[in-house]
Amino acid sequence: MNHINIRTFFLSGICMPLILFFAVSLTVAQQRTITAEDIWKVERTGSPEASPDSNFVAFTVTSYDISQNQSSTNIYLLNAGSGEYRQFTNSGSDRAPVFSPDSRYMAFVSNRADGPAQLYVMPVYGGEARKVTNLPVGVSAPAWFPDGQALAFSASVIPGYGGDFDKLGEMLSEQRNNRVTAKVTENRIYRFWDRWLTDGHYPRLFRVDLVTEEVVDLMPGSRRFFAMMGKTVGGQPGAHMSQHILIWNQLDHPFGGIPLQFLHFLTCNRGFGMFP
Repeated sequence: MNHINIRTFFLSGICMPLILFFAVSLTVAQQRTITAEDIWKVERTGSPEASPDSNFVAFTVTSYDISQNQSSTNIYLLNAGSGEYRQFTNSGSDRAPVFSPDSRYMAFVSNRADGPAQLYVMPVYGGEARKVTNLPVGVSAPAWFPDGQALAFSASVIPGYGGDFDKLGEMLSEQRNNRVTAKVTENRIYRFWDRWLTDGHYPRLFRVDLVTEEVVDLMPGSRRFFAMMGKTVGGQPGAHMSQHILIWNQLDHPFGGIPLQFLHFLTCNRGFGMFP
């Protein structure tokens, strides 16, 4: 178990910039009113992740460009002993840092290359980032397998692609070129915030081997939505839904992956089911 108090770090990382900003603003407010633009100039910290050896804490810093209507996120590395920190990534927009079990590597998601965001692995003590996925869809929520030889992640695909990512790319291209804009669905889950869920894309969990870079779909045929992917039982990768909870535990699996053992946890709409 890590000895770093992540909650304390996270709160200080979030609050200190705001405290400093508003402390300075007390003087500035005598000259002019604080605007929304001033607020957006404040960099946001988040996603704290402690290394298993408790030597480092990785976190993200997000800045916003109102004129371009976009944001940029980089990963920083804090030395838990000295309290000093440095910028760890500086290409594109990088997020979701997670340390390997031996604390020597960090996996993260980045859109530094053309196309959707992909999964990268970078040595903690110096070296270049290596791109380990090259899929036609964006990936998210990386999690290490205990042996450090593979990563689990989430990505949304179109059922029927059969594990063939070239075919998936063609299916996505056909969707983009389709001029029909009407949304047709018989599913009560048809929209999430400002995004339609009627395009037939469903989230799946995948495993990528860091030696061969082979990507395996761990949920073939699944047509269910889940809200997030995180560490559940014993640090194993899991997937959560709002009204049901799905858990995958690494047991004795012939592929060294995550067997599809479903544990359904009904919340009865009394709250968000996070952990069993």
